[in-house]
Amino acid sequence: MGKQFIILAIAGVGTIFGFTKAHAGGLAFDTAGNLFVADFAKRSVFKYTPDGTKSTFVAGLKSPIGLCFDSKGNLFVSDEAATTFKGSILKFTPEGKRSTFATGISSVGGMAFDHSGNLFVSEENSIFKFSPEGVKSTVVTSKLANFIGLAFDGSENLFVADQSIADTGAGRSILKFSPDGTKTIFAGGLEDPVGLTADNAGSVYVVQTTAADASSHAILKFSPNGARNTFTSELGRSLTTGLAVDSSGNVFAANDHSILKFDANGTKTTFASDWISPDKQWEYKCADYGLG
Repeated sequence: MGKQFIILAIAGVGTIFGFTKAHAGGLAFDTAGNLFVADFAKRSVFKYTPDGTKSTFVAGLKSPIGLCFDSKGNLFVSDEAATTFKGSILKFTPEGKRSTFATGISSVGGMAFDHSGNLFVSEENSIFKFSPEGVKSTVVTSKLANFIGLAFDGSENLFVADQSIADTGAGRSILKFSPDGTKTIFAGGLEDPVGLTADNAGSVYVVQTTAADASSHAILKFSPNGARNTFTSELGRSLTTGLAVDSSGNVFAANDHSILKFDANGTKTTFASDWISPDKQWEYKCADYGLG
């Protein structure tokens, strides 16, 4: 499966009482080609086999958001309380044994592993690194930033979706951090980049949402040299959240009530249709906590 263990799964947007908060329909593949999906309305992580058979991997969580696998097949889940957005990163072995990897996190935007087993986590204005032992350090912080998605390519470059205009001066952007920490703007002038992932060939995929025209949501594809094209605009008016790429180059996206599958040419099929949309998830969670 190559780099699939670092696939980022991130961010739908829900708005309530005037504030906006990123939430995920997280997607991640294991090395056997099984697709894992975070469903925060049901407080669960579900597993889909390659033929679409669904089972519950873990239930009884708070609000699972981001998902990613390490090279040993352990699943890491960011789990936050819906009322405070404070939470922890949980670790699940392939057998489902649970442990707490890190605590004291909040507003997680994305997670991704590098080749050395370090876990990178975005939390709005900062990106942190957790060593395999769980030791936390700061990679970058900026009061002007609004970091969302994270993904590594095969050369250990870290790509970050930044929704802040003020942070880069180039509009909402995808930032690139080289292995030595050098920061450059990989792509600028975007609308609202959210989900982000990379394939085995080094291409970067990002969900671009457009507040002014919900019908123009799209998945953009950037070649390793930054050349941009629209991979698909067949996302409809609903907000697409998690993105993941399988070993064959198929792109999976959590969108509305479905998990969509796009082949390498962008042809769309429905992989699963029992997924709850992020907007509905947010409605359910607000009602659950007396917010709406």
